[in-house]
Amino acid sequence: IVYFGTSALPDIHKKSQYFVALDAETGKEVWRLQLGINEVRSAPAISSDNSIYFTVETRDPLNGTIQGDELWHISGDGHLIWKYDINPSKLTSEVGLSIPTIGSDGTIYVGGDKLYAIDKDGALRWSFSGQWPEAIRNAPVIGKDGTIYFVYHNIPLTAINPNDGSVKWALHLGVAPGEDDHCFSSPAIGADGTIYVATQPGILYAVSNSGQLLWTFDIASAGFTGAFRSSPSIDSNGSIYFGLNIG
Repeated sequence: IVYFGTSALPDIHKKSQYFVALDAETGKEVWRLQLGINEVRSAPAISSDNSIYFTVETRDPLNGTIQGDELWHISGDGHLIWKYDINPSKLTSEVGLSIPTIGSDGTIYVGGDKLYAIDKDGALRWSFSGQWPEAIRNAPVIGKDGTIYFVYHNIPLTAINPNDGSVKWALHLGVAPGEDDHCFSSPAIGADGTIYVATQPGILYAVSNSGQLLWTFDIASAGFTGAFRSSPSIDSNGSIYFGLNIG
């Protein structure tokens, strides 16, 4: 099954939006869930029981203005199970773009106005908010030991204890000492636990799972210009692949 959600063009928020399931072999629609004028803002995450999690930007049905952002949990046959508010502070800067990440115990980790850990029944386990004014738009990633890693604009690469949301360590990734560069992509984790982060100025960072900077790679050193906008990927041989905003 292929799952996707719809959203409106900028400034056009009057038509109904949907979350849709298609048969992967035939392309035929299996089912659709009507969302009103609320918009799907992330790729879905599929759990081991085939239920589905995704983020939704909620809108006023009368005038289309943004009301908030929610994590939705639906069944594999398209019925709403529960929803959770991930933007109670009503930040308006593209909240709810974070793809949910599912832990081995079924806990869902998702960025909103904070980083949220929500159990499979829709109850909050914990939330984490550092000293930053922006929402978390990048998806968190999970290490083999369950540690949660995330990074975003002006937010250091941060390792979180999955049990209680406490910080294990945080590392500034910026050209200037003690500062953090913009980061539009989620971290990637290698087979040995190394965390790779691609930042806006075109610098790739390799960080150990204990928070030590291992090395950096500047795309300018290879004769390229541009910015990192996508997450790095790592193959079985340990080779790292990344894309730039300038092809």
